[in-house]
Amino acid sequence: MTMTQVKTAKYSVIKQYICEKIESGQWLEHSKVPSENELTEQFSVSRMTARRALQELTEQRFVNPKLVTQYLSQDFTQITPHEYLSSEAPLTEATHEVEAILASKDVCELLNISNVTPCLQVKRRTWSSQGVVSLAILTSPGNKYRLGSHLVF
Repeated sequence: MTMTQVKTAKYSVIKQYICEKIESGQWLEHSKVPSENELTEQFSVSRMTARRALQELTEQRFVNPKLVTQYLSQDFTQITPHEYLSSEAPLTEATHEVEAILASKDVCELLNISNVTPCLQVKRRTWSSQGVVSLAILTSPGNKYRLGSHLVF
C-alpha cells in the first residue's frame, strides 16, 4: 500500500465514523462534532488527515457541469472529489483566499455557533486547460484553525 492509500483509508474511516454517528441518531441535530485535535488522538492520525475528513464533510463545492458531466453520479466513498476532478479535468491552476468572516445565519446554524463567532473561510477555485472546474467554500469557527509558517533563510 502506498502512503496515499494509507492516508485515504484513514480519513475515509473518520468520515464513515462521523456519518454513522449522525445517521444512527447517536449524534442529534446540532451536536458538536469532535475537533481536529480530538479526532487526531482518537484515530491516531495526523491533524492534516483529520482536517481532510472534516473538510470533505463540510465543503460547499460548485462544479462546472460542462467540464465534469458525471460528477454527481460518483461514489465519493471510493474516491475523493479532488481525485475525481483531477482525473476528469486535470488541474492546471488554483487560487486560495483566506478571510476572517462572520458567517451567515444558515452557516451558523449548521456549525452550531452564535452569529458573533468569528470564522475562517477558505475559497478555493480550480482551473483546467478547458476552464474553471470548481469553486469550494470552506467555513470553520475561527477557534478551530491557526495559520502559520516557518521560514529558514
